Amino acid sequence: MTNNKVTIIYDKECPFCKDFVYLSRLKQVGYNVELLNAREKENSVIKYVSKKYDLDYGMIVIVNGEVLYGHEAASFIIGKHSSLKIRGKLYSLLLRNKSIS
Repeated sequence: MTNNKVTIIYDKECPFCKDFVYLSRLKQVGYNVELLNAREKENSVIKYVSKKYDLDYGMIVIVNGEVLYGHEAASFIIGKHSSLKIRGKLYSLLLRNKSIS
């Protein structure tokens, strides 16, 4: 991978979101991960993406300058799991459905 920086913007107060991000294996596969709490409205990155995306309805992953939102963001995170435990597999099944993620 040419650029290994990934920024994840998620609701840190949401137990599901927090647990899902915690399960991410992005660091183990070589990504430099920056986590941003979507509730920090004064952050310049959050201000920028919140103009186009509703952060109340989905997380955002920024990788190589590309913004992934909702199910695309979740799919990127899930796709980097080499081995999922039971909880990760459950999240994987739930988030494959676009209407849920």
